Amino acid sequence: MTNVISITTALPITTTAISNENTQTVDARRLHEWLGSGKMFAHWIKQRIKLYGFVEGEDYLPVLARKNERGQPRQEYNITIDMAKHLAMMERNKQGHAARKYFIEMEKQAKGMFADMQVMATMSQGDMHRMLAARADEMDAARAALDLEKEVAAVTRAHFAQNSNPS
Repeated sequence: MTNVISITTALPITTTAISNENTQTVDARRLHEWLGSGKMFAHWIKQRIKLYGFVEGEDYLPVLARKNERGQPRQEYNITIDMAKHLAMMERNKQGHAARKYFIEMEKQAKGMFADMQVMATMSQGDMHRMLAARADEMDAARAALDLEKEVAAVTRAHFAQNSNPS
């Protein structure tokens, strides 16, 4: 679950006008960095655009951005959330696997919320309050477990960092 946290914090969502509509997008370069593909960004993004048939102005918007270390302008890409999901889920590495798990979990949660809403539509107000209180308790327990996972991950990283530096 630690990778789930990093995907949500590593990829801030912005709003970009694509096809005259405000669309939620992420920075393709940041997605590439998070995925840790190992390929040069420019090659990676162009290859995937061609391979998966993404359409400029629909799935992504190229942006000439800040200059690189040699003073040349650098091509950036604002990509839709759907394109980001597709790219992340198709990446064949540990981070791609983490992305697939993340999106599967989000889908399960959404389906669960929909099922809860259907049940709530037939419940009395008192029953609804009890159910919501139980859900709040479940969420508190999940947050506590997540906090514990973060602590374990931090300790593990510190341990490996300490052991990988020869003294």
